[in-house]
Amino acid sequence: MKKLTLIIVTIALLCTLSLALFACNNTNTDNTTESGDVSGEISGDVSGDVSGDVSGEISGDISGDVSGDVSGEVIPDPQTMTLVLLEGDYVEEFTVDLNKLAASAQKSTGLIAVLDYLKQTENLTYTADSTGFLTQVNEIKQEGNKYIYLYTSVAKDENLNQYATSIEYKGKKYPDSGVGAKDMTIEKDCVIIISVIVW
Repeated sequence: MKKLTLIIVTIALLCTLSLALFACNNTNTDNTTESGDVSGEISGDVSGDVSGDVSGEISGDISGDVSGDVSGEVIPDPQTMTLVLLEGDYVEEFTVDLNKLAASAQKSTGLIAVLDYLKQTENLTYTADSTGFLTQVNEIKQEGNKYIYLYTSVAKDENLNQYATSIEYKGKKYPDSGVGAKDMTIEKDCVIIISVIVW
């Protein structure tokens, strides 16, 4: 048994020595094998780590942040107009979302549609006859020789006759409207002022 063990150990030592000699001899004579092994190890380790870590971080962080910010918080171009009630020291200003106005408008048109919308959303009160002639809007009332007058920033609605007048608001002049409340143009960024005139 001892002889068998000694023979196995001797064979193992001889194999180890011959492998070591073969490896030393191989490094001196054949550089291509070494470069092949090294490049294999490098490409395997590096490409694995890089593709795994980098692609994971990029797809996770960037796609998550971008889709969250862009799709969740996209702010559309605001489609608004401004309505101002103005008489002496009394001033009320309303910003009207035209998209919501269009959705809520039933049979009314022009400025009357805006007043109907504000009646529903801002508790505005107004009275008008069937033609759209206004006699009261919140605190502004027609009484005696004082009449409600409409002013606009929309050029095509401007009063062009010899009795045309204007009103100043926040440093800008607005001409009076040449059309009635039902026929006034409501468009993005327009300003309509409801005030009074004394005859």
